[in-house]
Amino acid sequence: MALVNLPARQTGPIISEVLVLGFADESGAVRLAGTDVTVPDGARLA
Repeated sequence: MALVNLPARQTGPIISEVLVLGFADESGAVRLAGTDVTVPDGARLA
């Protein structure tokens, strides 16, 4: 899952317009958020 078309922000040496959603697990590894069902492109995150 990602939020796109955000206002441009400098993150280190790059300009970003996307926010990727993830969660840290018990070991500290980051797991990207996702869904196991099909949803339409552009659907709103609720």
